[in-house]
Order: sequence, then C-alpha cells, then structure tokens
Amino acid sequence: MSLAELPGTGLNVGVDATNLRRGGGITHLIELLSCAPPEKQGIQRIVVWGGEQTLAKLSTRDWLEKINPPALSWSRL
Repeated sequence: MSLAELPGTGLNVGVDATNLRRGGGITHLIELLSCAPPEKQGIQRIVVWGGEQTLAKLSTRDWLEKINPPALSWSRL
C-alpha cells in the first residue's frame, strides 16, 4: 500500500501566486493544476494564495483551496 492510498496521509501543497496578475504565469498555473489529478500523486490538498482576479481564473476543485489575502486588494499608495 502506498502513502497515497492511506486516508488522511496525503501531502498538502501551497502555491504563492500573489505576484501573478496576467500572462504566462497564470497560464502556467492553470495548466499545471489541470494536467493530472493530485490524489494520484499523493497530494491531498492544494492551497493557492493570490489576487481576486487570478483566483477567479482557476477552476473550482474539491482539492483546491483559493485564498485571497485582504492586503492584496488595497492600494500600495
């Protein structure tokens, strides 16, 4: 039995996408998250931190948690 087959033993992965606004970075993240079911790789949950517009471009998945830190919505000025 592999680690991925044991309940509650999957890996949690965090992705900092706070600096992604448009272009290739977002496209790369979208493709990466859509290419394979993470549970087959032993991944239980993926958490992505990012801006509201960036997170809106990501598909809703059971294993995907999207977090929009409030500080990203404020102007730096």
